[in-house]
Amino acid sequence: MMKLFSGNKIPKWAVITAAAAGLVLVLFVGLIIYTYAHADIFPGVTAAGVKLGGMDAAEATAALDTACSERYADASLTVKLEDLWSREIAASELGLSFSSADTAAKAAAIGHEGGMFKRMGAVLDAMFGGYDVEVSVNMDEAAVESLKEEFAKFDVAPVDADYTIEDETTLVLHPRQDGRKLDTDVLMKTVTERFFAQDYSEIVATREVAESVALDMDKVYSEVHKEVADARLEKKSDGNVIVPHVVGVDYDLEAAKVAYSQKPDEVIRIPLKLTQPKVLTKHLEVNLFKYCLAEVTTRFSPKKVARTSNVRLSAKLINGTILNPGEEFSYNKTVGPRTKARGFKEAAIFAQGEVVDGIGGGICQTSSTLYMAAVKANMKTVQRSNHSFYVDYAPKGEDATVVYGSLDFKFKNTSKYPIKIVATSQNNWIKVQIMGTEPDEVRTVKLTKKTHSTTPYTTREKPSAELAPGERKVEQKGQPGLSMTVYRNVYDKNGKLVESYVENTSKYKPMPEIVLVGTGAAAETTAPATGETTPPAEAEKPAETPAPAPEAEKPAETPAPAPEAEKPAETPAPAPEAPAETPADTTADTAPAQEQAENADAENSGDAE
Repeated sequence: MMKLFSGNKIPKWAVITAAAAGLVLVLFVGLIIYTYAHADIFPGVTAAGVKLGGMDAAEATAALDTACSERYADASLTVKLEDLWSREIAASELGLSFSSADTAAKAAAIGHEGGMFKRMGAVLDAMFGGYDVEVSVNMDEAAVESLKEEFAKFDVAPVDADYTIEDETTLVLHPRQDGRKLDTDVLMKTVTERFFAQDYSEIVATREVAESVALDMDKVYSEVHKEVADARLEKKSDGNVIVPHVVGVDYDLEAAKVAYSQKPDEVIRIPLKLTQPKVLTKHLEVNLFKYCLAEVTTRFSPKKVARTSNVRLSAKLINGTILNPGEEFSYNKTVGPRTKARGFKEAAIFAQGEVVDGIGGGICQTSSTLYMAAVKANMKTVQRSNHSFYVDYAPKGEDATVVYGSLDFKFKNTSKYPIKIVATSQNNWIKVQIMGTEPDEVRTVKLTKKTHSTTPYTTREKPSAELAPGERKVEQKGQPGLSMTVYRNVYDKNGKLVESYVENTSKYKPMPEIVLVGTGAAAETTAPATGETTPPAEAEKPAETPAPAPEAEKPAETPAPAPEAEKPAETPAPAPEAPAETPADTTADTAPAQEQAENADAENSGDAE
């Protein structure tokens, strides 16, 4: 075994090393005991210049409060806002104080928290290097806000560029102005830091520029520019609403941009171009449908129950229809399909050149009456067709036949105001009125007519056992065919002709005359001496027993007074309006031929009315 030391003598270095190790061990153990046994704040710990070693938390809190009171008892500093304002601020005014309790708690925790080595390290730091605890400074919030408000009085709010309308005729562009604003949060932070550092030198505060916003010239134009718009009637299911008029406003945008770019800091005035609407809101409110532009009445036999029902139903369906300027009226669209389910009945119509029963017979009298009223009100005719044979409830060239899905009657409201159709039917007449808004729109419309050709009717004999041999009786009066042009002549309120044009061209087919020739014995005839042998029931069935036309409607022999007054070939002057408004009354005692002309409305393939 090797010996570390020779003899009995221990080397000096070994003794020194052992002594040092023992000392370190003693010190280490002593530090551990000291660290864990010491309950107060360790020596070397300070806060805001106050030595807190040896104190407990409560003592440290009191020491800090005392130090704060002594430090700031007479402390103050001056804040100068540019060259506008100066203000001395005392610490007491701000309620300046340390967060003493929190700071004392932090100081007491040094060396008393964490693991052994962390604690001993903190104790050694405090002993040999000092350990300064950061102090939080508090201020009275109400006092701070009050001081901020004082400084904010000198803020200048930015003024964005803007525009106004002057006297409704001038656009005024107002320049932008930048503002000035003090950041009071930054200022109060600086004040707090100065007080804590006990630096009471003057603080010079400067306001920052608060930028204003320039005009967006395109946006201004979009807001100022207005398209002119007339007051109008908006039709709604729950009632009509008058939409107010809009005065048109415009100006030279490019010129305005140039002016603004050249003088952005000056007030600029730009003239506005105003366009007044033709229809004003107030006028529409006061005069809506107040004036009758046209009124036409035609008559029928109320004893023709089915036909009368159809006339009144179709009148009810078009009644109250409103057309705004430029809007188009369609008779078929407004009246709708003519079906039994919708209340229409079978009555005499023209179909394939004959008089037969059909659903909706009679509604052509409504369409014809409306057509005459629309012409008289000077509305534009868009679509209109005449009957195959002329009828007696309307003058020649003034009827309008309709067939659902085929022939329609359409007209457009060419006035600058809304119009309303008012259709009523009572007793033996139907009346259609076109109600308007502007009295100046009332025009006198007169029609003149030119006959181009006539086609003679043919005569056909029909054997009849009800007449004596050789006896003859006219069953259906013949009507010649007719080709004519109708001219619309419009006169202003002073009687001056302002326009004249072709209203329509009408072509009517000739209706053959049917003569009954007797083949039976006279003794067997029980009819009155007058020879009227057609039973009343037959008069209700024109398709089976077409009745002759009245003598008054036979142009070739004895023309009726009303149509002759309208015939331009004989009387070129404008036709009087009375025939269109008040045609001859048709009653139950009217001759069978007149009943035929009254009942039969249209002639077309398919659904005729």
